[in-house]
Amino acid sequence: MYTYYLLNQFPGMRRHLWWKRYLTQMQLVQFLLILINTSYIYLSGCEFPLWSTLMLISYMFLMLTLFGNFYLQAYIKGKRVKTDKKRQDIKSS
Repeated sequence: MYTYYLLNQFPGMRRHLWWKRYLTQMQLVQFLLILINTSYIYLSGCEFPLWSTLMLISYMFLMLTLFGNFYLQAYIKGKRVKTDKKRQDIKSS
């Protein structure tokens, strides 16, 4: 992730950063796996501090929500907006 941000600072490199979408997907999978692991800790009755477990579960829900919303806006709805705009441009011509 930090490599992406570093490379994005150089204008000549921006056209080579096609993998941003896949980076976001990997982060979503990471957050989901941490949520599953932490939920298992909570449900198994492990002696790990309860407050810490609940904080991490809440944090992972928050991260999944925020990154999921970004992914939806940038890659799912973003494609629809571009496609609709192209259709309107064609109809206007």
